[in-house]
Amino acid sequence: MALIRTEQLLREGMDARQIGRKVAEARLVKIRHGVYDDAPADGGPEDDHLKLIAGTVGLLGAGAILSHASAGLLHGMPVPRSALDKVTITRMSAGGGHVHHQLHEYKAALRDLDIVEISGLLVTSATRTAVDLARTTGLAYGLAACDVALRRGHPLDELAEQVSLWPRRPGMAKGRRAAALADGRSESYGESLSRLLMWQLGVPSPELQWPCWVDGRQFRSDFAWPELGVLGEFDGKIKYDQLLSPGQSAAEVVMAEKRREQALQAQSWYVVRWGMAELQDPPRFKSLLDAAFRNASRLRA
Repeated sequence: MALIRTEQLLREGMDARQIGRKVAEARLVKIRHGVYDDAPADGGPEDDHLKLIAGTVGLLGAGAILSHASAGLLHGMPVPRSALDKVTITRMSAGGGHVHHQLHEYKAALRDLDIVEISGLLVTSATRTAVDLARTTGLAYGLAACDVALRRGHPLDELAEQVSLWPRRPGMAKGRRAAALADGRSESYGESLSRLLMWQLGVPSPELQWPCWVDGRQFRSDFAWPELGVLGEFDGKIKYDQLLSPGQSAAEVVMAEKRREQALQAQSWYVVRWGMAELQDPPRFKSLLDAAFRNASRLRA
């Protein structure tokens, strides 16, 4: 990602007024003080944050390690957009850290194995980042980040170690809970949030990525309660190896899913689906699942 600094624009013969005019006309996008981008700003907050990182790291000096939300984004973890207005770093020194206009600086101990390199940038490790996100952004994003770390092959012991090493850090109760609930089989933020709400609402623990067969093809359901005869799908998307075949329309896919659901019902499965709207309304989500368990019981009676 090639960003442009004020010094380069001045060397090219532009003055401050011309730079301001280009920004006003959206021919230059201001990333931070003294740093611009000549590409349109249409990549969303995540892309904007990556540009902010690129425009900031060279100004930080030695000892700055990207951490928390910035590290989470670089690790491919879900991060709340509200946390992307500042680059987040950790320095290995004592003190309480500082919050600046576009920089949140934490100060904490880091071990060598807590630091990795991603695209030439020094970043806190996946497990350190996941626990930090749980402590500072909340349990839902923290759990999703822990799930990502496990899905990438980091053992559960690494998460447990991150929690046990720093028991007195602020928010560590959420870090402990996220590590305890983590499961690398969850494949999205929505699936992680679904599991968290199930735990909080007292819903029976589901099996994850449950294999089913329909017409000789295997697919995986996000959640399954085999003893209750219920399959659960976040966002109504069953993950087939090739859901949309070449030349197949979206309407044909919907009809194919309906036929598959009928086939599952013939196998005594009851399928329940939900999206973010239900997850944002926990009582509604609980009612949906309770109704599914009751209906499945009637089908099996």
